[in-house]
Amino acid sequence: TVTVSESLDLSLPVRVLTVNGGEAEVYNLKIGQKYYWSVTADGKTSPTYTFTTADGYPRFLKVDGISNFRDLGGFTTADGRRVRQGLAFRSAHLDAVTAAGKETAKVELGIKTDLDVRGGGSAPLGAGVKHVSIGMQWYSHIFTEKNYETTRQTIAAFADPANYPMNFHCAVGRDRTGTTAFLILGLLGVDEETLIHEYYSPFFSSTGSCPKDEFVLHVANIDGLMNGLNRFAKRTAP
Repeated sequence: TVTVSESLDLSLPVRVLTVNGGEAEVYNLKIGQKYYWSVTADGKTSPTYTFTTADGYPRFLKVDGISNFRDLGGFTTADGRRVRQGLAFRSAHLDAVTAAGKETAKVELGIKTDLDVRGGGSAPLGAGVKHVSIGMQWYSHIFTEKNYETTRQTIAAFADPANYPMNFHCAVGRDRTGTTAFLILGLLGVDEETLIHEYYSPFFSSTGSCPKDEFVLHVANIDGLMNGLNRFAKRTAP
């Protein structure tokens, strides 16, 4: 039995693995985090060892049946702080989630809220997870009078502590989800260059990728969002 914890005394372990052999695979650990671990076999427990995960983002996670699953945390803000990990996750749709994926989402990650920014939809994670449906728009479409309310509702969902940990998603986890992530991380103080890098991360996933000739459209989309934010800032400045 391999026990992995963020605490030296191995209390509140993040993983307890039963291993038959000389190796153990551990997924979904936080980035830039020191972990402690020990092995128990035949009634004996090893000394406690340590390792530290790489301090690089984005933090992709393995949740069976869900593509493009990532932690919104881990990013460094312009003033040197770090967005907390393990609170907000983003992904593609949950429709194909397996029983193992549900176990990871609900037990390992502790997800309490499924925020579907497509509007409508079902609740694939089942009992114990609150399903919130909001028809969030994407890119420059958020800058119209009729869409201000859905943008406000989406941000308000992040402002409610009772919703955490939460996962938010659209269909492929790129456009509506990407717009939402851009706004939330921007409000938390993540710099513009990092926001743009984060926007492009979904293109490395199976659902978020696109043909090469379509990529120019997505460049225009993120430019439209940035230009709209800049215009909105000037319009609302005192």
